[in-house]
Amino acid sequence: MSWSAIDIRRQRFRMRWRGYDPEEVHLFLNVIAEEVERLQNAIHRLEHEKTKTEEQLQDLLEKERHIRNTLVAAQQTRDRIHADARREAELLIREAEHQRDRILEAARRELDNLYHDVELLRLERRRLQERILAEANALTRWIQQRREEENREAKSGRIAMLKKPGTSERSGG
Repeated sequence: MSWSAIDIRRQRFRMRWRGYDPEEVHLFLNVIAEEVERLQNAIHRLEHEKTKTEEQLQDLLEKERHIRNTLVAAQQTRDRIHADARREAELLIREAEHQRDRILEAARRELDNLYHDVELLRLERRRLQERILAEANALTRWIQQRREEENREAKSGRIAMLKKPGTSERSGG
């Protein structure tokens, strides 16, 4: 049975002949009732604080759970972002390497074409040099032939002039 301060104050005892002083008993009961009342108030206050603290604890536990979930989600997002960034970087590197290889291959082909063109130009230059040399030789021979003809004509003209003055070759002689 639970006793309240009021129960203690209302408690009455039977009187006996040589019993306790009733006033002292009532005074003592009042002291005890006040202490019980103070303790009950303290218990009530502590129970209220306990309820409030439990509510705060539940709120904090819920916040902690939410923070943990958020942290886990943030870590998963970070990991996903890192993985995506790594994959994208690897893809970019592969694409860059592929593009580099295509550019190098095109440059090699262009260089080969340039070497081929240079070789063709060298051959063409050699042919032109040989042709010019052949033309120069032909021109030199032609000039020599003309000189020889002129010399022959000059000699034959001198001879004709020496043989008969005033006669011409056209007259038949």
